[in-house]
Amino acid sequence: MQAAPNSQMHRHLFSRFPKFTSHDAEEVRHQVSRIFCDHDLKFRMRHERNAEKLFIRVERSAFEQQCAQYYGHLAHGALHFNPAIHLQHPFLQSLKRLLDWQLYEASEGDLFDQPLIAARFEEVLMMSLLGSLQHNQPTHFDTGHVAPGFIKRAEDYIKHHAHLPLTAGDIADQVGVSIRTLFAGFRKYRNTSPMRFLKQVRLEQVRHDLLHPKSDTAVTHVALSWGFTHLGQFSADYQQQFDELPSETLKRSGG
Repeated sequence: MQAAPNSQMHRHLFSRFPKFTSHDAEEVRHQVSRIFCDHDLKFRMRHERNAEKLFIRVERSAFEQQCAQYYGHLAHGALHFNPAIHLQHPFLQSLKRLLDWQLYEASEGDLFDQPLIAARFEEVLMMSLLGSLQHNQPTHFDTGHVAPGFIKRAEDYIKHHAHLPLTAGDIADQVGVSIRTLFAGFRKYRNTSPMRFLKQVRLEQVRHDLLHPKSDTAVTHVALSWGFTHLGQFSADYQQQFDELPSETLKRSGG
């Protein structure tokens, strides 16, 4: 895994990158050693001549921000992973399946060309790595008292930024709490989750677009533009919220 300590966070992770060439190997070794090893530990990569290699670039700043957002803080300085990875562990097998699918879609498909969708899967990938690989940060959560006021701030932020590729980490960072605290607060005070609330807001935006169609408005295009990729589930959620199918809304509005 390649990490750049001082680079600005890239959006998005699943962008198409130039083909990796052999002269990059030393830089990769150096960067991998910085994130997977302590500074005083030597690191060496050894592989067969014809071995297939896959390098995923994740900015250190993005990774550490995600870790701090989820766990509440970085207690032990810079994030470092244990270089010993047991590939047969069930968690690692699940991670491999996730990577296989995401990387296949990134190279062959068009799903990650949608920013709202790509951002969610970036967060899933980083949290899966943090949850599956051993690292030097504590995994207990921030359990301090948080006033309910952050819930309203989160709701306002979601309503005004639903068109952006928001993640739970983005919302938590904006209102100044950990992801765990954000979810616990929404569950306690709203009986829902921040991401379900975001989905409801986006469904309302879809409805607005369908009620005010342009000449080329199509349900599929509007749904994808608001981050809904599973069209069957989208239709079911839309019908549950508005008591009609999205196609019925569009037809009724003259689209």
